[in-house]
Parts: sequence; C-alpha cells; structure tokens
Amino acid sequence: MDIYKRLLGYVKPYRWRLAIAFLCMLIFSMANALVSVALYVITKGFFQKNQVIVDNVPFISKYFPQLTSVAVPMAWIPVILISVFVLRGFFDYISNYHMANVGILVVRKVRDDLYRHLVYLSHDFYAKGRTGDFLSRITNDVGQIQGAVTDVITDLVKQPLVILFNIPFIFIWGGKFAFIAILIFPLVAIPIVLLGKQLRKLTKKMQERTGDITSFIGETLAGAHIVKAFGREEGEICRFEEINNSVFKYFRKTIKVTIIQRPLIEVIGAIGAAFAVWYGMQYLSPERFAAFFISLYVCTSRLKK
Repeated sequence: MDIYKRLLGYVKPYRWRLAIAFLCMLIFSMANALVSVALYVITKGFFQKNQVIVDNVPFISKYFPQLTSVAVPMAWIPVILISVFVLRGFFDYISNYHMANVGILVVRKVRDDLYRHLVYLSHDFYAKGRTGDFLSRITNDVGQIQGAVTDVITDLVKQPLVILFNIPFIFIWGGKFAFIAILIFPLVAIPIVLLGKQLRKLTKKMQERTGDITSFIGETLAGAHIVKAFGREEGEICRFEEINNSVFKYFRKTIKVTIIQRPLIEVIGAIGAAFAVWYGMQYLSPERFAAFFISLYVCTSRLKK
C-alpha cells in the first residue's frame, strides 16, 4: 500500500483525465447492464411479431405500476440493440484511452525522476552496483508501473461497477432464483487471494532474475574485447544460458499460477449459475430466462478479470 500511495502522487497531476475515465466507466457499466434488457426484448419479440409487449417483469410492475405493460414497435428492436452496444463501445474506448494516457505519462515522469536520481548518486554506489541492474530498473521495472496504473486502477473501478449495476437486473429477471447464484460469489475470492499472494512472490523473483540477465549482458558487451582475448566465448554463453534458464523457470511458475486462476473462478461461478439456471428453466418464461442468464454471465465474466 505504501508503494501505491507513492504511485498515486504521480497520478495526481492527471486528475482530470482520471475523472473523465471514471465517468465513462460509470456510463459503460450502466450500458453494459442494459444488455440483458435488450436480450429480454429480442426474445420477447420471437413470440410477438408486430409489436413487443414488455410485461411480467418482477419488481418493476410492483414498484412502477405505470410500467406494468409497455408496447415496443418491432422496428425499434434493432435500434435498441445497436444503441446499447454503441454506448458500451464508445464509453469503453474513451475510458481506456484516458487511462492508457495516464499510464504513459506516469511512466515518463517516473523514468525522468529515476534517471535524475541515478545521475546524482555517488561513485561508491556505482562501484558496488551493477550497470545492468540500473538499466533493468529504468526499462523493465518502470514499464511495469504502466500496468499498475492502467490495468489495476481500471479493474478496481470498472469491474465492481459492472457487477454492481448487473446485480439488480439479476434479481429483476431471476427473482428468488438469483439468491442461489449470488451466494456463490464470495467463494470466488478464495482462489484470487491464495493465488494472488503466490503470484506476487514469483513476479518479484522473476524481476530480480531479469535484472541479472540485463546486468550480465551489459558486462559481457562492455568487456567483449577481454572475452575474445581469452577465448571465453563458450564460457560466457554457458553462464548466460544458466541465468536465462532460471528466469524461464520462474516465468513458467508464474504462467501456471496465472492460468489456473481463470478455470478455478469459472468452475466456482458455474456451480452457482448452474443451480440458478436449472431452477430458472423450470419456472421462468423464455425471455426472462435469457435476460437472467446474460446478467449472470456478465457478472461471472467480470469476476474472472
């Protein structure tokens, strides 16, 4: 958290871009929730050819009697569908554009500050350190910050908003059957927490090994004439292969942890969704079932991210 607090200091100058991005994420999340509404109207249209009568919607008819029965002309269905996805796509693009810009600007500032700091360090520091480590910090490590700004902040804001706006529609379409699916959501946090800790440790180790590679290459190229003078080409190649192999081992472990996360979350989410869908198929009308299913899918797909 201390590191993220320091990182937020670099983000503050671009507050207006963040504000625009967050506002667009909010509108995107609202439009995303309307996908189930569009699917409800489309499915209803299969049974009513001239116009779609939207009725039999729980909670809506109870709390908004004036919306108990709404007639939608058949010609409006393509317009509704296109409008929903245009809204989603447009505001998703704007939010991603501004978040990516913030990430790039933060990386530029961090690199400037880091280089300035390195230039003013003492001779003793450079005598003890390795040039490759410094290069790795400026190139590889600073590059990771962009992901921390763009991806992490986006996920912390967008994914909860999408789930928050979809949950009411899960209950609107599914009624009491929504409780079965919602109760399973807390279990999804278990693999995220456990595997997340392991992933952070492996990522740190991999970054250290990557620094070793950069340092070794820098030293070898700087002393290339010495290597050739003593005929040490094969020896240096063997040393490099050993370091590179250690990086590969950590990278493979990281991939295993990253890849297993998604299937675990999918299975846990599918258990709750399966029971809810099984009951829903028996008691819900086709249009309500279709809208209920898509709302569940949107929520579970966001949990995987």
